[in-house]
Amino acid sequence: MSLAVISYVFVVFLTTALLVDIAPFITLTKTISTLSLHSLRTINTTDLDDEKKQSLLLSNALGILKVSFKILGLIILIGVWVYSLLLISFIFTLSFRVLNDFVLSFAGLILSVVAFICYFLLKKLYVKFRV
Repeated sequence: MSLAVISYVFVVFLTTALLVDIAPFITLTKTISTLSLHSLRTINTTDLDDEKKQSLLLSNALGILKVSFKILGLIILIGVWVYSLLLISFIFTLSFRVLNDFVLSFAGLILSVVAFICYFLLKKLYVKFRV
């Protein structure tokens, strides 16, 4: 493998780690968890009549669906970002097939792990020395 392929794939993995870190996945999953707990409490309560329970459960289900679509949209945006970075590789005269073969190899797997570890170490250093 050439150094250009390894460097380019490293940058792709690093920017992907940045996007995944910026995306609000944790807050969205907490919202889904909260709505699910509200639904369970609504089902278990004896203070409400069935029509009120049904309307509360329906609103919670729609809330969960809405948040799930947001998560799906974020995943699709990250996928489009990675795919567009791989398509841009033609500017650097890197073959998409060579990049794809490298990413799917064991060395590509190791490089992805190293890139994500580097990103989080750089982020930790930034936070430490920011003050």
